[in-house]
Amino acid sequence: MTGGSPRAREHELLAARALLDDALLGLGKVEGGVFPREEALARVSSSLGHVYQALAARADYASFRRECSEALAGAREALLTLQFREHEDLPVLDTMRLVAQAIGILNGTLHAPVEMELDLPRADGAPATPRASYGEPRVVSIARGVLQPALAFPTEDRVELEIPAVVLPETTVLPSMDELERMAREAEDLADAIDTPAAPRPEGADPREEPATPRSLTPDEVDEALFGVQRSIEDVLMERASDYLDELGMMSRIRRPGAGFDWNDLAGVEDRLLARIDAILACGDWVLPALVSRLHERPVADPEMLWGLLLLFGSLAGDDALDQISRLTRACDLTDVEVFDAVADAWTHVPNARAETQLRRWLGSDEPDLRRVALRSLGLRRHLHPDQISVALKDPEPSVRLEGARAATRAVSRVSAGDVNWMLASEDEAIVIAGFEAGLVHGIGAAGWKAQRLTEEGRGEWACAAIFLALCGDETMTDVLASAVATGPSAALYEAIGWYGSVTFVDFLLGRLSDGEIAAVAALQRITGATLTDDDPEPEYSEDDLPFAGERRWPVFEPELSVDADVWKRWWTAHRSRVDPSLRYRHGHVFDLDDCLWEMEVAPAENHMRWLACLELMARTGSSLPFDPHLFAPSQRLQIAKWRELVSSGRGRFPAGRWQTRLSS
Repeated sequence: MTGGSPRAREHELLAARALLDDALLGLGKVEGGVFPREEALARVSSSLGHVYQALAARADYASFRRECSEALAGAREALLTLQFREHEDLPVLDTMRLVAQAIGILNGTLHAPVEMELDLPRADGAPATPRASYGEPRVVSIARGVLQPALAFPTEDRVELEIPAVVLPETTVLPSMDELERMAREAEDLADAIDTPAAPRPEGADPREEPATPRSLTPDEVDEALFGVQRSIEDVLMERASDYLDELGMMSRIRRPGAGFDWNDLAGVEDRLLARIDAILACGDWVLPALVSRLHERPVADPEMLWGLLLLFGSLAGDDALDQISRLTRACDLTDVEVFDAVADAWTHVPNARAETQLRRWLGSDEPDLRRVALRSLGLRRHLHPDQISVALKDPEPSVRLEGARAATRAVSRVSAGDVNWMLASEDEAIVIAGFEAGLVHGIGAAGWKAQRLTEEGRGEWACAAIFLALCGDETMTDVLASAVATGPSAALYEAIGWYGSVTFVDFLLGRLSDGEIAAVAALQRITGATLTDDDPEPEYSEDDLPFAGERRWPVFEPELSVDADVWKRWWTAHRSRVDPSLRYRHGHVFDLDDCLWEMEVAPAENHMRWLACLELMARTGSSLPFDPHLFAPSQRLQIAKWRELVSSGRGRFPAGRWQTRLSS
């Protein structure tokens, strides 16, 4: 019997759980063919599952003892599987050590813990009536058994599939009419032979020379031939759950809009996505571990399916479900950019109440990739503190430092000017971009000065310095941008001119367009809102709807703007008399902060452009109200509503047509 207090015995059982969990993950580091990994995986998983069952059944001493015994037996079988021959492979030896330590704990665990840290479900608990998920992911609480821990490792290293080219014949020779008639006659003869009963065999005939008379089909065989084999309800539910998982992953990609897509239209996709989670859980919790094996079937990494599994398990109440998404995260290849993005995004939306606790643990993990996941997800969840940002910026791993820099825009309070200055002084372009964004979010003037200096040095394209200068610069930056474009125009400078909004640059942009620089069109459109196309090169306006005058007019989205310089020159000649060169313009009218709100809320723009519009709002108002275009639609609408309230209440402080800035001096 293990000595110590009940609390100590509880911790011992939790330690066994952690050891077996690490052993399960360690099996993924072993090369295929070294030992029967699938068998060892199943035995370790079974033992770990019984540990969970023991913890869940702690109030029933007999059940607790039985589950502990099963866990011990499973761990011993796993160790025997690992010991089937001597090993020199370090991952195998590490796994054996972990299992052996777990055996030592389980061998002495004879008392159920009095208290419980884990939140585990019970199949015999009071059945809850789950509400349908709507709007955003929510925790689903149902009476269920403890999940069987599951992982899926490929038996061989994944490789890129080589799809052979299909060579089609240049011509297809159709059969002649005579050939078609012959084929039809043969089919009729065959049908007649089937329908005609066999003639009786003459006496003395050798039966070996005659085909045997076919036996009559039974009624069951006839039904099977006509309607197929009746499938079990388990098979049907498993197939449907698998289909729902495929759709869940597919919708995770669809909800990330590209150019020309209105994010408001994707709210329906998100609702269907959440409905797939409800549908999978309605199939029964027994399907969940089996769904994990779907990752094993993929010949290449499948970030969308992984995202779906993480959100699925993360929507289920209980620490066993949270442990499952932690297990999947630690087992996948986080060095793959798409896999990392999918994992971090899924953790951002996981509604399990203890998800943030797990992410905070990973901030101190020995594994850099887990620190990166924690930084991004906690940042997007708005639960990172400035001191945690400071620690991340000093991390020995460059990738972690970059993730910490990117998270600085979403800290719960203002990051230090020293940290922003460190980012702006970096030689890493991505970190400098993060420094610009953090400076605009937190109102730190060093961001504007750095952007101005780079632009004056002819490096306005590096780290998008000219664009950030346009978002936060005042009217004195007109000469800086003019000098920059005169010495070395670039795509970034064209975009900066569009954001800056001075009509003094229109003639320059028209000249560049005449020289074939089609990147100038986007800047012309942002300033004028003309929406000129080859099909409608000279739009007609009413007296109340003239450009640069009258009521505010929002441009109509048109993916194919004209790149004919003469079209734009004619339009500009017709309407330039109504502009005031001292004012700032956006979309064909005098700029005010509603233009930023329109870009965030209504315009069919990529998330990147919507984020830039919000950065401009922050720089011009001095407010750091949150806005995250990656969130589900209801959360985005709430954030935009708060921004709209702020803009409406402060119109006197934010005069239209000006380049006011609220960055610190």
